[in-house]
Amino acid sequence: MRYANSRLVSGLFAAAAAAAVGLAPSTASAGPVSLTPISNGICDSGEFCLYRDSNRTGPVKDYNQAVDDVTYTNNSFPIVGGRVNDEVSSVWNRTTCTYRVFEHSDFNGSGTQVAAGAAVNLSSTPVGGDEASSHNACV
Repeated sequence: MRYANSRLVSGLFAAAAAAAVGLAPSTASAGPVSLTPISNGICDSGEFCLYRDSNRTGPVKDYNQAVDDVTYTNNSFPIVGGRVNDEVSSVWNRTTCTYRVFEHSDFNGSGTQVAAGAAVNLSSTPVGGDEASSHNACV
């Protein structure tokens, strides 16, 4: 019985070690992996940013270049919290392509283009202040 228990423990240890090796980082790579990092509340170069308040003030929701968002419904502003949907008053496009911001989810309703490098107060656009609900990247 003692021998059978030690074989069982040895087998379990070997299985766990094999699984760990499979999870270990590898020096070989199949190519670059593009991951969208979590929004950090800072509008860095290369990002498209939503601001709760006019003139690029207040909390920020930031996106990597070329990331669409079909609905802001479940989004919140990093750090301070609070919903993003229908709360965005200004945007800053720090990417190299044009974005289009829409009044409703799924790229519906009134929309306005935001050129690369542009900062826009949405109250002066067809979308309106505190009405944005989605955006389309690199249109």
